Amino acid sequence: MPAFLFQVCLLRVRVSYLSLLRDATGKKEEEIEVPPHTTVDGLIKILMEKYGEKMKPLLDPSAEMGQAIIMTLNGELLSSSDMSRELEEGADIMVGLPPFGG
Repeated sequence: MPAFLFQVCLLRVRVSYLSLLRDATGKKEEEIEVPPHTTVDGLIKILMEKYGEKMKPLLDPSAEMGQAIIMTLNGELLSSSDMSRELEEGADIMVGLPPFGG
């Protein structure tokens, strides 16, 4: 059987970074390819793996900063109950932390 029959079609999503996440990645935004059926939570894991120790304390929900993360999907603010939503081709994700200070 031809090998192309077994290729997985990856989805392309655009991820924009704000505040400390922009500093950790060194990028304002990037296009990332993810497997079909990747969830928002799955994308977070992909980003932590890609950027390692710089990103993990910012995104890991068990870390203090990770609990404060703000994410939007196609302009819609996500809550913790939305982490199981599947991403679609061309999805636009914004990831950031709320401003701190006083």
